[in-house]
Amino acid sequence: MTTVGAIIAYMLIPKRGKKISKTKLKNKADILFSLYIRNRDKMCVRCHRTAPYQLHCAHIITRANLRLRFDPMNAYCLCSLCHRWWHDSPTESGKWFEETFPINYDYLLKNKNKIEKPDYQEVVGSLKKLLESDYVTDKP
Repeated sequence: MTTVGAIIAYMLIPKRGKKISKTKLKNKADILFSLYIRNRDKMCVRCHRTAPYQLHCAHIITRANLRLRFDPMNAYCLCSLCHRWWHDSPTESGKWFEETFPINYDYLLKNKNKIEKPDYQEVVGSLKKLLESDYVTDKP
C-alpha cells in the first residue's frame, strides 16, 4: 500500500461504534481534495515549480461556497509563492485565471451562485476512489 493509500485508509476508519461527525467528514474531504488536486496537477500551474517548493491546493472561488468547494474545476495546484500572489493581487490573478483557463472561468461564473450542500460522506467516498485510481495508474 502506498503512503497515500495508508493515509486514506487511516482517515476513513471510524472508531468502533462511533459515527463520524459532519465536521470531521468535511475536514477529511478537504484533505483528500487537496491531495487529489496536488496529484492531478503535480506542479504549480502558474510558474511550473515543483519540489522543494510547497504545493498548495488553491481554490478560485472561496471554499465557503459549498457548491464549488470540492469541484475540481474550482481548484488548481499553486506553489506557496504563487498562492501568496493569488491572494495579494486579486485583480491581476483574476485576469490571469480568465486568460489561462477560459472554460473554467465561464463554468465558475455560471455556477458560483447556485446553492447546494454537499453530502460529505459521498464526497469522501468519491475522492477516495479518484485518489486510489490515480495512484494505481501512476505506478511504473
